[in-house]
Amino acid sequence: MISKEISFKDARQRAEQCLQRELFKIGIHPLVPLLEERYVENSVCWIFFRNRAINIPVEYELKLVAGAAYAISKWGGGLMVKDNLDDDAQLKIQMDRFESIHPAVNPNKFSSVWGIPAPNL
Repeated sequence: MISKEISFKDARQRAEQCLQRELFKIGIHPLVPLLEERYVENSVCWIFFRNRAINIPVEYELKLVAGAAYAISKWGGGLMVKDNLDDDAQLKIQMDRFESIHPAVNPNKFSSVWGIPAPNL
């Protein structure tokens, strides 16, 4: 059974916590907001993007954190995904893909895709 939806504020906070953990692993402790103000949303999730003012050192550019965004499902699950903020076509494809795994349509696929499990799945 799917639990109730989480709020936008809770989803953004989860994304910030995930990004903060990844940045701390590589020794980055930013003094600016972690996430861009811009985000995208559909009926299944929000995708939040790393603040472009946070510089990732060259030696970490190939690591996931440099090109990652954070998709947080409306039910609390989360997944680090490719950051397509600057590519509208790819961002639409990405959002359509998430829409296709809506838990009401296919709950088993939904729970296997999201890296941070949603409660009560």
